[in-house]
Amino acid sequence: MLRQQLRLFQRIGSYSSSSSSYRSISSSLSSFNYYQTNENITTYRYYTANTSGQEDKLRIKDEQIKEDGQQQKEEDKQQQQKNKEEIEQEEYLGPMKILMQGSLALIQALGLAYLIHKYVVRRTYCVGRSMDPTLLDGDNVLVDMRKSAIDSVQVGDLVVIDTPTKAEFNSGKRVRFVGGDIVEFDHPSYGKRKVTIPKDFIWVEGDNAQASFDSRHYGPIPKHFIRGKLAYRVRFKEI
Repeated sequence: MLRQQLRLFQRIGSYSSSSSSYRSISSSLSSFNYYQTNENITTYRYYTANTSGQEDKLRIKDEQIKEDGQQQKEEDKQQQQKNKEEIEQEEYLGPMKILMQGSLALIQALGLAYLIHKYVVRRTYCVGRSMDPTLLDGDNVLVDMRKSAIDSVQVGDLVVIDTPTKAEFNSGKRVRFVGGDIVEFDHPSYGKRKVTIPKDFIWVEGDNAQASFDSRHYGPIPKHFIRGKLAYRVRFKEI
């Protein structure tokens, strides 16, 4: 009987020990499951938070892109409107602008032509026979009007002068004498005469003495009467 009781106690002890082990294993499994569950919850929350943040960023970026697109469309629309207004203004002012530009160009051309005619070169033509056979009636000549050309006039040059007795007319003559020269000539009314040319004066005569009205009639003339020096002769019959 004693042995039976001992065996019973051993079984109870084994059972108690097994129960303790079972409780320990169950407790460990519960702890593991709890840990795993908590970890999953944390991971899910982290993932959810990150996903939410990315969605916010994407949403903000999309909104910014939309705003930029709308702003660009507005700028394009304004530019198109501006271009349209410029085209309409150009179409309206086009003829007037062309007219103004043409008028300005014409005024500039006329001004330049006047300056050239007044101070550089002038085209004129001969009237009369006082310079035969060098210059014939109707010959066209180019006259150098530059001051440097006038200052360089020498004996033998052909010049255009203001006629002393008719200031409104010009005449073409040849320089025969200059300041300091002594001239002996036959005056049409007073016969033989002798004249000393003053400084800055010249004596001019026509090549056709029989038909020329020149210094033999009105004497030496000041250099400032010279308007230009003959540069070129054109006879259209020779062309």
